[in-house]
Amino acid sequence: MRKSFVFATIFVVALFFFSFFTSNWSYLYYISGTLGLACISCALLSYLDILILGNKGTFSHKEGRKKPRTELANQYLAASIPNLAAAAIYIMLIPA
Repeated sequence: MRKSFVFATIFVVALFFFSFFTSNWSYLYYISGTLGLACISCALLSYLDILILGNKGTFSHKEGRKKPRTELANQYLAASIPNLAAAAIYIMLIPA
């Protein structure tokens, strides 16, 4: 979970520098916001999958998974935090 948060933070910092050098701050909003919403939706779908299939196994195999689905969903949530925070900061600081 910590790795996904760190990688997402590095991505946001790189996107910040890219937006700074191109002088187009809307990149930060569109790319980071879209990636944050995609991570949130993947996390919600993973939680829905937990409700349907449980934390282990699949439809065809009843053996366990290498990584529990809850850990996967938590990684998606951790990756969405920096992206959504950057998009929210853009919305608050850049006037329309």
